[in-house]
Amino acid sequence: MIQVFLIGSAPYAPLWWEKHKDKVHTAHCINNAKSIVKNKTGTWYISTDFPIHNDYSFKPIQERSKKEWNFCPIVSQYLLKPHGYACEYHGTMVLNACYDILNRATLACEPTRLNLVGCDLDYSGEETHFYGKGTPDPMRIPRENLEQHLLKLSRDFMGVHEILTLGPTPSILPFPQGDPELVWNPGS
Repeated sequence: MIQVFLIGSAPYAPLWWEKHKDKVHTAHCINNAKSIVKNKTGTWYISTDFPIHNDYSFKPIQERSKKEWNFCPIVSQYLLKPHGYACEYHGTMVLNACYDILNRATLACEPTRLNLVGCDLDYSGEETHFYGKGTPDPMRIPRENLEQHLLKLSRDFMGVHEILTLGPTPSILPFPQGDPELVWNPGS
């Protein structure tokens, strides 16, 4: 199985990355996680309105990257075939990126172990995002709907791909925890 990492914006993501980056060849990033992964970014997943809200400039994220801008493929339109989901509240980045990654792996006949880091959808703490100005956009979807979408994601790819979380528990994510050496542990 191919090991794939998807890095989100949870407050612990930069610390996880600093500790484990030597074990990761490339990582796909959601939105601002590009600023911590830098030159190891595989695909940069941005929301469809990200360029609009940033006046089609990536300058703010370049500045957060300490001007070490590294080019990579950018995806804002997600592959939702052979599997996908529909949501009246629009989508959420973790679902969009996971479906895109696993659909592409399916079409390429590459069984994949997708490891989620900082994609926990936990907005209960004082800090919700590592970059300080995040808003819990994914939670505009009622929790029960989001949980159903996450379960569908798991079922859609069961038996071909694995989806694991490397984040803390408990979590809204219905996926098992991955490699214990890579699971986020704030005490270590």
